[in-house]
Amino acid sequence: MFRTAALISALILSTGTACATNAGVLQRNYSTQSHQLIICAFSSMESDADFSETQMKSVDWPDYLRHNVTITELSRGRITNHTPTILGPISNELQLTQLQRLNSASEYGCAKNENTVVFLGQDGIERGRWSRSVSQTEVFELIENGTASVHRNRASEVSR
Repeated sequence: MFRTAALISALILSTGTACATNAGVLQRNYSTQSHQLIICAFSSMESDADFSETQMKSVDWPDYLRHNVTITELSRGRITNHTPTILGPISNELQLTQLQRLNSASEYGCAKNENTVVFLGQDGIERGRWSRSVSQTEVFELIENGTASVHRNRASEVSR
């Protein structure tokens, strides 16, 4: 029994998926988690697709791969996750009801009546929020500067 526990502890420590603290509490290692760019397109049915399309046109997939950033598009019509590869995205559309899509958007703090882009760090904490399309330069600067503060575009404050 003791030997099994010791082997499991050694495995966890050697793989880097968790590390023990002095208190014996396991903490998650976020270093392999992707950054997330969330595109919330909810201003109106006509402009939802335009907003997402404008944001997606600026994506250089090899750069997003190098910076470990995935993209999720949320709208009344669909939720699609895009995982970058050197050749382009691997896209996965989630089969959810409109109510489920609205609930998912709410979990990201997206208003149901405006377009928003949200950037989450590897730790899952919001690092940026804009009410406009955001350049990949702005996104990558947040990553490269390792900013711990939340970047907010003043015009994009979302009332929840």
